[in-house]
Amino acid sequence: DAAWHLHELTRDLGLAAFVLFSSAAGTIDGAGQSGYAAANAFLDALAAHRRHHGLPAHSLAWGFWEQRTGLTAHLSDTDVARMARAGVRPLPTARGLGLLDAALAADEALLLP
Repeated sequence: DAAWHLHELTRDLGLAAFVLFSSAAGTIDGAGQSGYAAANAFLDALAAHRRHHGLPAHSLAWGFWEQRTGLTAHLSDTDVARMARAGVRPLPTARGLGLLDAALAADEALLLP
């Protein structure tokens, strides 16, 4: 809801950028995370909707970063190893920031950095 309200409140302001931080769970393997996956897929769709109407938008569907934060602090080494076996590895901060710069220069509504 918050993203939609932000879209409505800013759509006529001539923004240079509208960047949504989504999750790869909305695109790949949201098993066990259906609500979370659906919410993030909505952010991706909102970016496409804005682009369709000529408005700026990027939805960046991130995986988890190497530096643990509130969302990933609970992951154990076993969890990280399980995800790595599935091809999901933590993103080093410097690489993530580089991908953010590259994504914002791209002309795509949805990217999976």
